[in-house]
Amino acid sequence: NKALAMVLRILGAVLMSVGIGLVLKPLEVVADVIPCIGDLVGAAICCVSSIIGVTLSLIVIGIAWVANRPIILAVGGAGFVVVGLLVWNGIRMKKANQAQTASAFHGANPPDKKPVQAYPVEPEYDLRNDGGGVGVGGGGTFANSLNK
Repeated sequence: NKALAMVLRILGAVLMSVGIGLVLKPLEVVADVIPCIGDLVGAAICCVSSIIGVTLSLIVIGIAWVANRPIILAVGGAGFVVVGLLVWNGIRMKKANQAQTASAFHGANPPDKKPVQAYPVEPEYDLRNDGGGVGVGGGGTFANSLNK
């Protein structure tokens, strides 16, 4: 019984690889317009179809194995749920920590304070007390007020 099961598993993997290779065969025919390229594409298709066929066969064999053992299925399902809940809780806690850190950062620099500028600021000139000028009284000029 076990020997027959193993032979059928290997036969299934081979047939799946051949089937995937046949599905990809038109790519080789299109690339066969250039003789050397067609051979390279054919070899690549053979490798890719073998890898995909064996991988999918192992997945199908594993699903069938677990489906015939309901206790293992229940324990694995419960483990999957526990891991999912732990991941969900970790993501939720990480978002809460980021929100708390962001609120603490913004609380240290209240919006009523003027932010520090990282570049030099031009000095502001008070043109109201320039010692004179047109309409103000006195004998100063606008250019003199800029030199103060």
